[in-house]
Amino acid sequence: MSFSSSTLASIPGRLRGNSQLNALGSFLLREPQVVLTVALVVLMGILNPRFLTARNLINVLRQSSINGIVTVGVCWMMISGSFDLSVGAIVSLISVTMVAMLEGGAGIATTCIFGLAIGLATGVFNGFLVGRLKANPMLTTLGTMTIFQGIALLSAGGYYYRVPRNSPFLLIADGFIGPFAVPTIIFLALALVMHLVLSETSLGARVYAIGGDEEAAKLAGVRVPLYRTLMYIATGVCSAVAAMVVSARAGSGHYFIGLNYEFHAITASVLGGNYIFGGRGSVARGVWGAILVALLNNSLTILGFEPETQLVVQGVVTASLVAIQVAGREKKTEPELQSQEPNGA
Repeated sequence: MSFSSSTLASIPGRLRGNSQLNALGSFLLREPQVVLTVALVVLMGILNPRFLTARNLINVLRQSSINGIVTVGVCWMMISGSFDLSVGAIVSLISVTMVAMLEGGAGIATTCIFGLAIGLATGVFNGFLVGRLKANPMLTTLGTMTIFQGIALLSAGGYYYRVPRNSPFLLIADGFIGPFAVPTIIFLALALVMHLVLSETSLGARVYAIGGDEEAAKLAGVRVPLYRTLMYIATGVCSAVAAMVVSARAGSGHYFIGLNYEFHAITASVLGGNYIFGGRGSVARGVWGAILVALLNNSLTILGFEPETQLVVQGVVTASLVAIQVAGREKKTEPELQSQEPNGA
């Protein structure tokens, strides 16, 4: 068979075009949050011009702050190949304790330090169970979630505690620095610190190593139980900061104030592109995911959807992204398994 010179000349161009399309397709499968962000912004900008105003976008940042603070800690857990399902219950426990202290006349500094100490203690407890005793992280933190939630319920006795009127504590939620709300600044500042620790220190390198291959990390001399505990402490402290902000915003503390926070944080981390199997991801992706969740909820609110519908949408999006990650992982491991098969005799 013979080909004309024009046909032969066109083949490299076609191959280049196909390879570019394949590269684009691979990128979009690997980073579906890019498609979702662009589609959401463009669609909402067309449907409602109010969506893209500076006022609304600053409001979205504020709405993302509490979930974002919790997400920052959850990102560390996810990168390390672990989970913490107790973060919402930790927020509830610390909220009840701190507002009860404020109502009883304790100082703001003392109250905040005590709240951070509770976050640290819950992290040590979770870290001991998962790191030292090598218990399954998902089942263990499901159990500790019940423990912390029960303690919060016992402490509150089914009642709300109220932040005293005109307390400076309320400025944590209501204050502004320039055009930005204090919760937004706390969120972004905490995210920046956690990002730098994760990306620029030996601690961060060990987090990635544990998430990539825990056994290899052990053989390399990484003290896995210690670093697992440190990661749970970081998550507990982030939950404590979130409890301060949400208590100031609500003006009260009650035993279910952190309900579903673990779900929202995992959603944000996955939505931002963090890998659920560990070893890959970043705090920056978690920040992106938290803002994207707030954008999604803001869009649905503007369109008139109820909060229940927003939860359903979040669940569908999260399940879809997890399915994409699982499919990508299986596709990646197939060639590895085939290369390990012995050649036929």
